[in-house]
Amino acid sequence: MKMKAHDIRQLSVKELQEKASGLEEELFNLRFQAKMGQLSNALRLRIVRKDVARVKTVLNEKRGEKAAPAPKMEVRPKEEVKPIEKAKPAEKAKPKVKAGPKAKAKQKDKVSSK
Repeated sequence: MKMKAHDIRQLSVKELQEKASGLEEELFNLRFQAKMGQLSNALRLRIVRKDVARVKTVLNEKRGEKAAPAPKMEVRPKEEVKPIEKAKPAEKAKPKVKAGPKAKAKQKDKVSSK
């Protein structure tokens, strides 16, 4: 059965640690059963996973550990807007021609002579 957060908060730190280890063991067994194809209630896997998260969250709160604060964004001063330079026209690409065996041989000769 799903654990309620207010019930979890009433437990001591030691009880929470025991509960977390028990739930993690149950989660391991459920995952094992799922891989073997013997899991009778797939919803139980989801419930236990969320219970583990609830217990660990309350445990961290009781220990005094808070989530790391989000990093503050660095505010940079606005820079002067520079005028955009005109782009140079692109060179036209040469069309690719499929070369036959004779043309390939000539290309090899040119490459090897360089």
